[in-house]
Amino acid sequence: MPDDQRSEKNRILADFNKLDTVKNFQESATQLLALSSTISNASGAADVATVFQFMKTMDPNSVVRE
Repeated sequence: MPDDQRSEKNRILADFNKLDTVKNFQESATQLLALSSTISNASGAADVATVFQFMKTMDPNSVVRE
């Protein structure tokens, strides 16, 4: 790939990654991975953590409080 095409591709990718939708998706994906590991732990504290992580997955920009 020529250098000019590569630099244009990198610019487009950087612009794409700056979009709020993409950032929210990446945060939700991270929370979903944490959620799946918490679900496998069978305890009361893990159940509470599961609920909070699920809420954070649905709205990554929110502040989840007890």
